[in-house]
Amino acid sequence: MNTTNSAMPTVLKVVIGFFALSIAWDLYLVVNGAASTAQWIRMAIGIAVIVGLVRGSESTRAIVRALSVLGMLGGAIILLQMIPLLGAAPASLMIFGLAAALLAVLGSLFSFWALGREDVEMWMARRSFGAS
Repeated sequence: MNTTNSAMPTVLKVVIGFFALSIAWDLYLVVNGAASTAQWIRMAIGIAVIVGLVRGSESTRAIVRALSVLGMLGGAIILLQMIPLLGAAPASLMIFGLAAALLAVLGSLFSFWALGREDVEMWMARRSFGAS
């Protein structure tokens, strides 16, 4: 791996993009009047995570990795809970629910993997110490 390159690793850009999309979705809900306290909290946390990752915060990386594990577990639990509903619920509802749960698991898995990569760790360390 080329650790002398100061460019942000692509996988880290994708993780930041996931958080940006989440913020955009919550902002859409706020603008269209479906806002709750949860949207405001998620937007604040998402912005803080993006700032932490861009600044190279090891604490932010560790927290996001830990929460990714919880996201994988939560998505897997939702998938398991949907199995008994396969024949009872409308097909469109089941497809949407399965897709959402699968996306939660895959997004969390990707975030966990990406933030554990050596190039991401090295870039964040250089960034936090001002070398990048």
